[in-house]
Amino acid sequence: SMTDAKIRLALFYLYLREAYTRRKQMTFKNYDDFVGLLETCNFKVAEADFSKPVETPFIAYFKDEDKNVYADGKVIFTLYSKIDIELYTDRTDHASEEKFAEWLNSNNLVWKKTNRAWIAAEKMCVSYYEVRVDYKI
Repeated sequence: SMTDAKIRLALFYLYLREAYTRRKQMTFKNYDDFVGLLETCNFKVAEADFSKPVETPFIAYFKDEDKNVYADGKVIFTLYSKIDIELYTDRTDHASEEKFAEWLNSNNLVWKKTNRAWIAAEKMCVSYYEVRVDYKI
């Protein structure tokens, strides 16, 4: 039917657009594949939080949202996820921020630094990043 043809055309367009934007950026089999890479960034890393206090600098990360493609009312695949990453440092540690940015760039990840804040109670600075994790289709 005409509606099915429009849906197929829209999905094909979406696939081409995503494929074009992914040409040079890293893709992953799944979320755990990304986490494995993140663990190589030379900072202490944990999802959500650590089970005990750790010294700065360290990273906490969270899977924030997924961009899915649906058919027949079901998710047929996930195009990408948005991951929130928090880099905790003593005061303003520009060297650690630069080191992490270099690591993100060297792994061809799509990212942006969204904010930085001082946590007075913890006497720590936190830098917030959003990373787009693309999945192989």
